[in-house]
Amino acid sequence: VYRSASGWVLHRDRVPELQQIGEEDEEELHFGWLLSKDRKPFYGLRSEDLMIKSDGWQCFYGPPPAPQAVVKTTWLEHFQKVSGRLKEEGNVAIKAGHHQEADRLYSEALTTMEGYEEMVESSMDLKELQVALLANRAEARLRLQRYEACMSDASWCLRLDDGHVKAAVRFAKASKALGRLSQAVPFLAPLARHREVQAFFEEAEVLRSCEAEDQSSSRHLLGVHKAAVRLGEVRSRWAAEKVGAEDVSSEMSTASQALTRELKSVKLEDSQRQLGCLLRGHAVLDLATEALSSSSSPDEDEEDDWALELMTAC
Repeated sequence: VYRSASGWVLHRDRVPELQQIGEEDEEELHFGWLLSKDRKPFYGLRSEDLMIKSDGWQCFYGPPPAPQAVVKTTWLEHFQKVSGRLKEEGNVAIKAGHHQEADRLYSEALTTMEGYEEMVESSMDLKELQVALLANRAEARLRLQRYEACMSDASWCLRLDDGHVKAAVRFAKASKALGRLSQAVPFLAPLARHREVQAFFEEAEVLRSCEAEDQSSSRHLLGVHKAAVRLGEVRSRWAAEKVGAEDVSSEMSTASQALTRELKSVKLEDSQRQLGCLLRGHAVLDLATEALSSSSSPDEDEEDDWALELMTAC
């Protein structure tokens, strides 16, 4: 018995003459091959041969024409053909900037293999295909700013292949966008030697140390961390609730001034490298640059004074 992912079953059984369909005359039944779905024989082949023939098929409950070629294939070949084709189509879509379509194609390819985990696990080729699909879908979801979904795919990918550098970077970018870069430490640590991962790992380590108020972090760095967290919270609330420009400008200015004061209090003996990692981890300069670039007019710069002061302090 051979079963396809779409529910078709190719099996050896008694096959009636075409005109005997629905009758109980067992003398007219002969062994052969049936192509069935939902317990109905759609097409049949009357043959005593145990080898599957590609021609001679007849229509029973299935609509004409009968299959012209029925070929046995392995699950490995099936998944490589179906999921592999969807993967390539997804790659074309993401390169063209059609990220939603790429997400759909990668998802369809992964769904095709659902329920066959043991088979996928036992095949190196299928496991590599699954890992590639997860990593690619993580990239599509990162570009769609679906950060939670991106982190889910990237972490799944890393569980299957803990050496997947691109998946680690995508997890880091998504967690950083959500202000949760410190959570990426366990995923980044095994790959910290890679150039693409190293900077994210250093930022995540400093953030985690500050969040835990580790004694290895100076008092001034902890102050910078807390002030940067507050600034990020104000920015996130504004983005989520679209509060008034005056309200957010006032809050941003207050939070920025607090961060500027903390930056000015950092002593020379404090680790400049740690400070740089901390600021990058909180995307402080990115936030200030975004505020300045979105200014409606060069003459209306009073609202953006906080951004200029912050960049100067950084």
